[in-house]
Order: sequence, then C-alpha cells, then structure tokens
Amino acid sequence: MSANRNMSNLKSKSTIRLPRLRAPFYFGPEYLASPSAWKIKFTALVEEPLKNNTLPWRVTSRYGDWTLTIRFHRTEFTMCARQGTFLIDEYDEEFDRRDDVQSDNWEGPLNFPSDFHRALSDCPDELKDEVKRISNFVSRLITQMEWRFRSALNRGDARYEGRITSDLNQFETIEADQIKGLIISPVKSSPGIPGSGENEDFEDAKGKAGQGLYSLCVVPSRPQPPQAKLNTAGEKTADGDGRVRYPKDIYNPIIERCAKEVKRQLGKKATQAEVKRRATVELESHGLKVPRKSIFEQRVKNIFSKK
Repeated sequence: MSANRNMSNLKSKSTIRLPRLRAPFYFGPEYLASPSAWKIKFTALVEEPLKNNTLPWRVTSRYGDWTLTIRFHRTEFTMCARQGTFLIDEYDEEFDRRDDVQSDNWEGPLNFPSDFHRALSDCPDELKDEVKRISNFVSRLITQMEWRFRSALNRGDARYEGRITSDLNQFETIEADQIKGLIISPVKSSPGIPGSGENEDFEDAKGKAGQGLYSLCVVPSRPQPPQAKLNTAGEKTADGDGRVRYPKDIYNPIIERCAKEVKRQLGKKATQAEVKRRATVELESHGLKVPRKSIFEQRVKNIFSKK
C-alpha cells in the first residue's frame, strides 16, 4: 500500500462520518458534538409541538445519553440518535419497576424515521387514538429535523461525502443538489445498536449515467471559532477580564437563545443558573472559550432580565 493511501486512510479514520439516515439527529442546525448539547436542543425541539397536545406527556432520558423518551398516557415514544431510530410501545409501569416481570404489552416499530409510519398498522384497537395523535406529532418532529439538517448543509455546518467510481478511492465532497439525482441502495443493516464497522450503514448509489458512488455519508464541518481579541492596553473592560475580550456579537446571541429556551420551557421556574449552564454547553459545542465567572454571570444577568 502506498504512502499516499496510508495517509488517506489515517485522515478518513480521524474524520467524523455519519450515515445519511442518522445525520438529521445530530444537527440543531449546528453540529451537536456532546450528549448534553444534544439533549438541550432536542428537548426544546420535541417540547414545542407538544404544547398544544391534549394528551398528558413528560420528557425523560430513561435510556441514557443520546436518547429522549416522551411518556404519554398509555404509550411512550423514544428517539435514539446513536441508532438513528424512533420507537413507540405501550408503557407498562409494573415491567418498568421490576426486573423479574415479563411484559406482553404491545411493542411498536423500531425504525428509521423515513419508515416509522408504515409499521404502525398493527397497533391494538384500544391504543389507536393515542398512537394516531403521536403519529401526527412525529410527522412534525421529522419535518423540523429535516429543516435543521438542510439548514446545516446551507450554512456549511455539514457536507455530503462519498467515494466516486470505486470504494477504494478517497472520499470527495458531493454537492447537496446532486443527492436528489442519485439512485440510493437501501442500507444492508437493520436499525439497531451501531457496530464497529468503518462503513456501517453508509449507502451506495448510482448516478443517472450509471456512475457508482460508494460509502455515502455526512461529515460535520464545524466552522473554526473566532479568535479572542487581546486587550493590549492591559485595561479591564466590560467585555473581558483585562487579557481577553468576548465579542458581544458572537457570545450574546448564544446566551440570548439559551435564555429564551429556558423561559419558554420552565416559565416562572426559569433561573439565571440554568441559562448559564445551557449557555456553557452551547459555547463549548461551538469551540468558544467560556468567559470567566464574573463576566459570564453579568452577561447572563443582563440578558435574562430583558423582557
């Protein structure tokens, strides 16, 4: 194997590559690199369309990182970013409380979002009304996830890549508008826990002229964060600690977005501490340095107090 091929493989393994079907789970529209950033973004995403839902509901993370579960009256809906799947089943409180109880309750489909609705036909009659309402919610959820992913592509936070002509070739960027013209082969694996294969769930495709495309995937391309500005005069300012400045046009929109989410989700229970916690996660996910305590708290206080 040539030295160039060795370098190509090394670069390939160090690059984050997401299967196309799972990619919409990882953008908000910025790439969500950590479980905490993912949870904040996707909790807000699922709670918004549920506000007008007449069913009782509660969001939990009962299955751990990269998952959200919404408990309804008799059923629960779970989304898993690592698997790229949705699941709906009948909630069994006794089974949930004890390990030695076998449940005969209905378990719905575990599927990629694109196939989720097709598998709901075997739902028991007594659950059909609730499952139908959840199905409508899931349709809106899928629309929002797809919109976020398209925004990520348009902003440059994500790009398609694939190996053209041969699966031994290097990865090359595939323009988003070219994807529409491809005939994509179904993934060979079923939804489930991701394995360790390098190209697991990557799709192969053919162009209209028959040209082969292999290992189609999505690569997060997080923009480089702006460099903090040095305060050469050595004087303290409202924007910094005497050494580093934190540009308001970059930092404040992130804090403002977190403040709005906290106020919308928690109402009267919203606190500056929760805004600071979420803003810290957001800043770190963008690769930005978190301001030191006194400056950060003052920024949060000023923004939080705005109506």
